[in-house]
Amino acid sequence: MKIPNAKYVLLIIFLYLYLYNPIFQIIDFGLIKILLLISIFYIIATKRIKLFITLFKNEIILSIILIVYSSLVVFWGDGTAFKVPYNHVVWFLECFTIPFFILFFFKDIFRNQSWESIVVTTGFIASLITLFLILNPKINFIIHDSVIRDTLINIKDPRTLYRGFAIAESSAYSYGIIQGLLLAICLISIKRNHLYAIPVIFLFISILFNARIGFICLIIGLSLMLLKRKVKILNTVIFLFIAFVGYILFFKSNFFIGNSASLKWGFNFFNDTVKFITGQETQVTNYTILFNRMFFSPEKFINLLFGEGRIVFYATKGSDVGYINEIFVGGLVYLILLLSFLFYMFVRNINNTTNKAFTALFFLTLLAVNIKGDALFVSNGFFRLISFYYIYCILLKRFDSNSLVV
Repeated sequence: MKIPNAKYVLLIIFLYLYLYNPIFQIIDFGLIKILLLISIFYIIATKRIKLFITLFKNEIILSIILIVYSSLVVFWGDGTAFKVPYNHVVWFLECFTIPFFILFFFKDIFRNQSWESIVVTTGFIASLITLFLILNPKINFIIHDSVIRDTLINIKDPRTLYRGFAIAESSAYSYGIIQGLLLAICLISIKRNHLYAIPVIFLFISILFNARIGFICLIIGLSLMLLKRKVKILNTVIFLFIAFVGYILFFKSNFFIGNSASLKWGFNFFNDTVKFITGQETQVTNYTILFNRMFFSPEKFINLLFGEGRIVFYATKGSDVGYINEIFVGGLVYLILLLSFLFYMFVRNINNTTNKAFTALFFLTLLAVNIKGDALFVSNGFFRLISFYYIYCILLKRFDSNSLVV
């Protein structure tokens, strides 16, 4: 077994900070900010600013449009949307400059290893950390109580004790989606290299104990595989049968007894999804809350078009739905701008991609998870992962075999 060299270890550390961005209480900001400063300094020092602007001039223009428009709508709002233009600035800086730096600085590694193998390794390590914290709940309590800040998780609140097993900035949302994307990447890549089967169960557990929304990525990935005929229907039925038997046995194990609340909460995602699809819901679930209570719009037509300059995530009549919040911030005009930018990135990625299944997975995921939270052009970990692949494909196609190639 070959021992990874120091530069490869440094790459994995940088990618962990880039994707999961743990916020340590002692410094009170995400470590990705340090990585961002390093990236900006590197681009300036190596005189690659001109190349950066040339490659991403359209993305820069579209980002400026989003920033300017969202800045204007803030003026007629209640002040809750003031962070929206700032979020777009941070999104562009973190999602473009950091991957640009990483791909150039570690180009010798990316020349010899595939992009997916490197990011899956990073996610596999994150899933092992999750497993360790599940098996050592006292350590997990100490980490969340005294070491890191994790949005949406309050370790002292009994209602959140069944999840939050990660060293990441958003274990209850972004972390699960990252792990879900990596799980789907493993399944798509497993035919090419059977070693991708190794992280699957660990990634599954890391989603199960943190953010069930990550299973959306799994569903999208499996659907794409079926559409592309990458997997036979008979094999899928066999896989589902084995998974069902494993599910029954799992619930009778000692591991289940010690983590029953977390596991019941995690597996309820599948029960709720089946009931929602078949119309058999008899009680309140996340789906009924999302689609019955959280879908509403501004009352005035002018506000429907241009928004109210406010966020309704935590309002008295609130909504977790990203699309609803985007309409309340800047109206249908703002939402169309967001979706147009996303469509531009999708088309450019399709034209440059090394794997069209990855591109479809990534952009369908963005559209899906924006239902459960604010996902579009915000520097969440999963969008950073998607941008990393986006920039990788552009650089890979532009440069010859002596510069950056796998």
